[in-house]
Amino acid sequence: MRGPLAAWGQPDVTGSLSGGYRNTVLELRRGGERLVARRSRRPPASLDWEIGLLDHLARHGLRVPAVVPALDGRRHVAGVMVFTWLDGTPPGPADWPAVTAAVRQLHEVTAGWPQRPGFASTQDLLTAGRGGDVDLSTMPAGAVATCRRAWARLAGTPQAVVHGDLVHQLVTATVGLVEE
Repeated sequence: MRGPLAAWGQPDVTGSLSGGYRNTVLELRRGGERLVARRSRRPPASLDWEIGLLDHLARHGLRVPAVVPALDGRRHVAGVMVFTWLDGTPPGPADWPAVTAAVRQLHEVTAGWPQRPGFASTQDLLTAGRGGDVDLSTMPAGAVATCRRAWARLAGTPQAVVHGDLVHQLVTATVGLVEE
């Protein structure tokens, strides 16, 4: 990833960040600025969709990282995107009402938002077996049927963005609570 980072003026890589499920994620320093770099294997149209979504969410008051343009103005280079750093900690038991409110706000401000290019919506997955990161053939048939029954109940509601890693975050937080 260091080659494409030259587009941002060769920031210092201070280390790898945990929590990246599909992508390499690094902590950077550029001058006194703390940043995050992520390399994605997704196509440029998918990255452009994500950038548009982040811009939209920020305009509507959600706390999201801002995309830091490369020195020549590009917002992604060879699959690498650089973001502002957001301080924070995983949610604790008292934080879940705020998490719920943020997810509701996400759904409200993205009602009617187009599907990420190359991905399938829950309505598409009522009949399709694959789309983007989803491959229903890897799930037990009963789990697929349960998901499809839940998705079918959404018929007629506006399409909205969902947080793809929210379940991972919930499971991690819940496991941490159980282990304590």
